[in-house]
Amino acid sequence: MLFSLDRETARTLLTEARDRCGRLPRKGDFAPETVQAVKALYGPWRYALEDAGLIASRQDARVQANREKRARARKARKQAASPDRSDV
Repeated sequence: MLFSLDRETARTLLTEARDRCGRLPRKGDFAPETVQAVKALYGPWRYALEDAGLIASRQDARVQANREKRARARKARKQAASPDRSDV
């Protein structure tokens, strides 16, 4: 029998499991049908935890790291393009 969930129900199940267990929910905390439905909806378990707000998204960290890297590169280019006035 196919068991289906919507995203809101999946989020609720995950947050309730976290509150009940006092830790991040693991796949073993749920019935196999529930795990299958959550993974069918999200793919990797981590994506379900991210969507429920239980862990930080790796994508958010990656975007911030890329912004910082671009800012450092702009600063380095700007310094390389400006003439050195130390010998005047």
